[in-house]
Amino acid sequence: MRRLVFLSVAAVLATACDDTPADPPIAVPAGYTSSVASPYVDLGHHPPGATSPLLGRAPSAKPSSNAILNGSFEENDGPGSTSFSDWGTYNEGDGAVFAQTGTDSPLSGFEVPAPPEGEFAAMTDQFGPGLHVVYQDVVVPEGATFGFDLYIGNRAGEFYSPPTLSPDEFPNQQFRADIMDPGAPLDDVGAGVLANVYQTESGDPAESGYSRVVYDLTSFAGQTVRIRFAQVDNYGNFQAGVDDVVVGEEPKGRDPGGPAAYLINGFGHIGSGNTIRTFSFSARKAADGTTSGNFELFSREAGVRIHGLVTCATVFGSTAWIGGTITTEGPYQGRDAIFRAADLGAGTKGEYEDRLSLLQLRDPGQAQVFCDQAPPFPGLDFGAQGNITISSPTQASFTEVDFVELENFGVFIPCALDGAGELVLLQGSLMNVFHFTEDQAGGFNVRSSTNPQDVSGYGQTSGDLYQGTGNGSSHEHFTISGVPFSGSFINNFRIIGQGSGNNYLIHENAQFTVNANGDVTVSNVNFQASCQ
Repeated sequence: MRRLVFLSVAAVLATACDDTPADPPIAVPAGYTSSVASPYVDLGHHPPGATSPLLGRAPSAKPSSNAILNGSFEENDGPGSTSFSDWGTYNEGDGAVFAQTGTDSPLSGFEVPAPPEGEFAAMTDQFGPGLHVVYQDVVVPEGATFGFDLYIGNRAGEFYSPPTLSPDEFPNQQFRADIMDPGAPLDDVGAGVLANVYQTESGDPAESGYSRVVYDLTSFAGQTVRIRFAQVDNYGNFQAGVDDVVVGEEPKGRDPGGPAAYLINGFGHIGSGNTIRTFSFSARKAADGTTSGNFELFSREAGVRIHGLVTCATVFGSTAWIGGTITTEGPYQGRDAIFRAADLGAGTKGEYEDRLSLLQLRDPGQAQVFCDQAPPFPGLDFGAQGNITISSPTQASFTEVDFVELENFGVFIPCALDGAGELVLLQGSLMNVFHFTEDQAGGFNVRSSTNPQDVSGYGQTSGDLYQGTGNGSSHEHFTISGVPFSGSFINNFRIIGQGSGNNYLIHENAQFTVNANGDVTVSNVNFQASCQ
């Protein structure tokens, strides 16, 4: 899996490159945390010419007949609400499905992409384990497809998709979209599921910008079915965003699927002078060379959205050349746009963060020439505060599983015996799963997860039985030489005693970056321990 940066969307508001660097990187919160406000402010922008009006948002491009009602979730009870017109919702445990707008997740404050259609998306968010469902029953028209824009932000770093939607089944960290029998239980994953359209799987990218998912509904023509989006989490924070739901004919510019050479998705912030703008994009290059997708700029302060369709993309090594056509009504509508992006291999929060260019305008037809020639411009001068991924079936990857046996592993429980504390000797094993992926630039991504297997032990003073539960995950990126290197780690470990007041809960997370010289440029470590 690659992380790349598509920046230029923002430059749709400018006709030349700007060499001003982005704002300093800000650490992203991880794990089940309290709310963290976004450090960014999106500034409005006027197109060239003192008398020019603000650029409008893109035309809807919706099919004339969409059987789904309120498919872009614009009809709701306001930002942060949990009620959508024509949609049913179900929430169990902590959190909910919220009406999300802007670039902050609605509850925990994680940085997320702006909704790709209109002002709102439906997005899950939480502070602890739960199940969240949004659904609608619909009569399927003849020749219809089911399409939706999907954002995944799994802060735990790893997916677990058991055949249940219960948050009590550990670990369970998944999102799925299904065609359902309307009479089936809302949390059914068995016979009531007529077709599983999408489901996260172990090894999937933990985070991506909005991308289009499309499914052929021809076999369901004339039937009443239930469209269900479900997300369950008990492993860490998980934002799943859904927007622009269509049951009918897919709008122009949407790709119906098939073999892919590259899937390119991302979102983030870019800087130009003292201005910070938010961009998001989704591009898909098929094996036959055809390319489809969307890009968008959002300036929250001015309420401006600039939209375009991606028409070409070329990827060499760690650099991508992207071209498209601006569809937003205004002075740039119909013009071609070009931009370039590069992945420096150390993520987006360190000295070696990804780089990208501002967008440049071209005459119609010139975007394809740009992609074909792949020239060394526009300049890659901007850092992107966000997350970009480029995936390709040709990337080498493999998974390893090993077990570490625990024998008399000692942990002191300070809250046991009314605060006197006692030593507990644990037995059992830890299952470690490592997933290795080689990226296009010759670097390596390693994702790992650790889960206790039948870990238990006895208090050396009380003789009480204790159970060990929890999970840990990590993500590292490095080159063959070892540097630059970036990594993050989350660990949630719980030692549960008999009765109450002797449960020991440990949470720790760390983030660090080492540059090509071997110097540590980012180091954030947090450790919390509590008793219940």
